[in-house]
Amino acid sequence: MPGHDATLRVIRRTDALFLGRLSSTPEVHSHHAIQCAIALEGELRVEVGTSGSVALPSVLIGSDQRHAMWASGLVGHFYVSPESNAGARLSSMLVGRPFIEIESRLPSRARDALGEAWHSEALLEACLDLLITSVVETALAPLPDRDPRVVAALQILHQEDGSPGLVELSRRVGLSPDRFRHLFKRDTGVTLRRYRRWIRLVRSLDALQQTPDVTEAAARAEFADAAHLSRVFRESFSFPPRVFLRDSRFVQASRSKSR
Repeated sequence: MPGHDATLRVIRRTDALFLGRLSSTPEVHSHHAIQCAIALEGELRVEVGTSGSVALPSVLIGSDQRHAMWASGLVGHFYVSPESNAGARLSSMLVGRPFIEIESRLPSRARDALGEAWHSEALLEACLDLLITSVVETALAPLPDRDPRVVAALQILHQEDGSPGLVELSRRVGLSPDRFRHLFKRDTGVTLRRYRRWIRLVRSLDALQQTPDVTEAAARAEFADAAHLSRVFRESFSFPPRVFLRDSRFVQASRSKSR
């Protein structure tokens, strides 16, 4: 998630939209969410993995890909959890590639909606719905066949305040720890440890929208302390929590959708 000034945001449980200007000093970072960035003004440049810097009008970046991004003007970014139905279809579009250009998949109304949302926060959530639907509709691959016990584990991780560890979680879904570890990595693409960190990071975003105290937000999201949260936050989003607090103008929606 980029560092902006006067950033508009809508954050939901499985997706988010950020609309604003990028920091002039891009940093390499990675996060579990799938990201789509759309330049509304000027040039957008991205560097994913070892690809080198390329200029693209819009780009879809896969989950957990190390990348950096910078632009000369206004940029819209939407993020989708890869475990959601929409995320699974977006992942299918990448077909093992770290990123792809998606300009041909974006209808003009999607760009228009971003421009309108920049001038009216009330339009942000509808804009996010339109962006995801517009891109997902171009993905023809069927939904992946996930093990139901992994699906159950994901529900536990997202719905409960605490983050159960490997032994407890595997017991609750009826698997041995080794078998659960294998299936979880196969179906999510990441280890349980890394996914639990992502869940805590998402919870820290929610906490930071309720309190300006980074220490309190860290405690609510189960980080060891404010320094721990700040380090992980920067590794994932390229900027620290204080920038999120300083630049934040957002609309939050707590509902969760399956697309």
